[in-house]
Formats: sequence, C-alpha cells, structure tokens
Amino acid sequence: MRYKWLNVEWPVHIDQLASRMRALNFSSNQSHGFVIDKVRGDLIEARYVEKINFTDTVIDPFGNETKFDRIEYRESSFRITKASPTLELINAPRSLQALLSRLSEITDFEVSIEQLRVDVLQWAEELIKAIHGAGSLDSMQISKLELGKKTFAKILVTGDQEIKHLSSELIDGRRHIVEKVRIRLSHPHKGTIILTNAGSATVNMDELEGSVVRVIRESLNIAF
Repeated sequence: MRYKWLNVEWPVHIDQLASRMRALNFSSNQSHGFVIDKVRGDLIEARYVEKINFTDTVIDPFGNETKFDRIEYRESSFRITKASPTLELINAPRSLQALLSRLSEITDFEVSIEQLRVDVLQWAEELIKAIHGAGSLDSMQISKLELGKKTFAKILVTGDQEIKHLSSELIDGRRHIVEKVRIRLSHPHKGTIILTNAGSATVNMDELEGSVVRVIRESLNIAF
C-alpha cells in the first residue's frame, strides 16, 4: 500500500467539506464525483472517482477493423483530518491533478495545498520507537552529497545494522539530503516500510494491519 500526505489549509469546516462533496456525488450518469465512506467531526474518508470511456480498435488478419467501447473507473482514496498533515492519499494515481483540482473547486479555489518536507530519519526513529523497536533501518538513499565545488553524489547505503552511524561517517559533515529510508520489520510484524522526505510511505506486508498505518501517521505528525 502506498500513502502520501499533503498539508492543506481548508478554508471551511470538515462538515462543510463533506456537504460540498455530496453535492458532487458520483453516480452512474456522472463522469466524475465523490463517494463518501465515512464522516465524523474531525475526519472524512472518501474517494474521488473518474469514469473514463475508451474505444479499442481490433484489426483481424484480413484488415477489417472492429471497434469496442469500454469503460474504466479510476479511484483516488483519501482521508481529510483536522490534524496536520490534513490530507492523506491512499494508493494515489501518478497524477493528482484531477483530485486536487476538484478539492480546490469545492472550496471556491481558496484552499492552500503544500507538499511536505520531512526529516525522514526522525520520522523513521519515531516509527521504530512506536512499534517498540520491532524494526530497524536497512537502507538509506542519500542525494546531493557535496563532494567539492559543484560536484555531488547520490548514494544508496544498505546493511543489517548501524546504517545511520556508518552513513554519518561517510557523509562526514558534508551537506546532503536523506531522500528515502527503508525499515525492515521484525516480530510480531513482517515486511518493510519505505519512508521518503516528501511525506510518503510504502508498506509491504503480507497482511497490512491498521495499527501499523496508525503509528506511521502518528510518527509523521511528530516528525513534521
């Protein structure tokens, strides 16, 4: 599962947002709209659905064309909360333009949307703390490591232990950006979590537990 967080300053209350989404409710005769799954005082869980019509053309061995109409539905699941970061995207499509444009539209284009910039090492530390040490860093991607005048390196450090300490020795006080880290989970969990400094997480687990997603959110709130 892929998660991405954005910090959004909503100009209206969550109840009003839900009401405006219902006014653009998706139905079989609409090409796009919202489907609200849950609303409570401080939370909206919903989906933005787009109905895309395609025409496929098949050419047989004799050069005859046959056209087939088909429909594809694209869903963007999201959560809106009062606490920052206020917008969570779940398995978001590569382009967020359609969803973000629609959210801007229902707030009369007064919404402010910002990409996150997170200290990903602090986020990882808070997450490992929250799962009581049942995981460790085993990979770190570093970019913009300054080697000299206008010379930079991008490196990937992997290992079973002491990744952070050994990376610090390699960096040796030079300017750099930690872009991405991977946490390998241990008992009682099994799998990996990849965190990025842009406020996204990729969770690879055989059985995704809601408690794991919750502590990812909570640890992000601390690091943000």
